[in-house]
Amino acid sequence: PCEFHHVGVHGKLARETIAAAPNDDAFQLAVGAAKSATIDGRSVVIARRDLTGEVGYELIVREEDAPFVWEFLLATDHVVSGDKRRVRPIGWHAFNMARVEAGEALFNIDFGPTNLPHQVGELLPRRVSFTKGCYLGQEIVERVRSRGHANRALVNLLVPGDVVPAPKSKLSYGNREVGEI
Repeated sequence: PCEFHHVGVHGKLARETIAAAPNDDAFQLAVGAAKSATIDGRSVVIARRDLTGEVGYELIVREEDAPFVWEFLLATDHVVSGDKRRVRPIGWHAFNMARVEAGEALFNIDFGPTNLPHQVGELLPRRVSFTKGCYLGQEIVERVRSRGHANRALVNLLVPGDVVPAPKSKLSYGNREVGEI
């Protein structure tokens, strides 16, 4: 079986970086759309996913091609930004901070299979169709919508200071538990 890697390209120069890789100055991709391309002779699928508050793309590439695509993307730096270093790896921690600050929740990180769609806050209208035909769980989804709200919801939390609570930390108001990080 073929294994795949995901390589994310996010930020102000993401479109230019992706356009430089397959040498396609006219490269455009709508949010939520995907298309096939070739980068350094390797096949990739490019999906537009604006997860950090900036333009973003997710490249899906075969495992054995990932190092070549990665190096090729880093090498687009001179094309995209001249002598200034602009295309650089940031790692999961920086990506995750930008994603959280942008209010983009990820499945199996911020919510999972035990949550109802109504519990994902602002994602509901962008990710759930109430006019689509039958689907698994539709009755429950519609029942919660028609009754007004879910008992829990994913929300942004602004924490003052430099100390960030650990994941799964409990939030209290007075003596009452009101949530979880």
